[in-house]
Amino acid sequence: MQTTILPNILGVAEQYNLEADRKTIGKKETRFKCPFCHADANKSRKYFLSINEGKNVFKCWSCQESGGVLRLISFLENKSEQEVIEQLRESNGFNYQKHPAERLTRSQLKMIGYEKIDWIKNREYDVEMYKHFRNYVYQKWLNFVEYKQDFAYQQLYIGLLSGKFQQTVKQIEKDEKELNISLLDKAIKKLSSAERCVEELEGEEFIASVCNRKHPFYENIDNLIAALELKTKKERI
Repeated sequence: MQTTILPNILGVAEQYNLEADRKTIGKKETRFKCPFCHADANKSRKYFLSINEGKNVFKCWSCQESGGVLRLISFLENKSEQEVIEQLRESNGFNYQKHPAERLTRSQLKMIGYEKIDWIKNREYDVEMYKHFRNYVYQKWLNFVEYKQDFAYQQLYIGLLSGKFQQTVKQIEKDEKELNISLLDKAIKKLSSAERCVEELEGEEFIASVCNRKHPFYENIDNLIAALELKTKKERI
């Protein structure tokens, strides 16, 4: 026996005091005044919203609005379907832990090309496909975050070499707020670290050459050599 946390759609219509056509009560489909278009509001014998209790769905024969009980509740309560289903889970004792991909905001999803994801419909269509897609989206987000963090470091490094460090810091902080991810702390930590892999060192050398500067490491070496040469000359004198 399957169980569901979805409420009865006819009960929802009655709970929100939708006006019913009494002649249709108890039949396969019950007619109500449509809360979506109100096209039947001033017509005493017209009831355009048809509710099928057995299938838990509705349809308005005037505006063509249709859907299941979640759609109806979301409209009547002015909430998203995601908010409605989470509310139902809580009230029924379900503790659903969102996947990290499902916790991404609409603006974050937009940045990786998935602004209009509807996780509920994806799950209802095919659970296994939904799980694979969810993992794929989150991995794409992680790749995007890694790219933005590397780019923030490059910006900070250029700012350091060009004398525009503070302006660059402000720009990165602005990007952080827009993306809602941490960028500056990691970039500063990397900048202050004495350790560099070959790829990072090559990248810094390239940036330094573009800025017509020597890499700070080589500048320090040159300064050290110059200091030693000066010290040697003084000792010889």
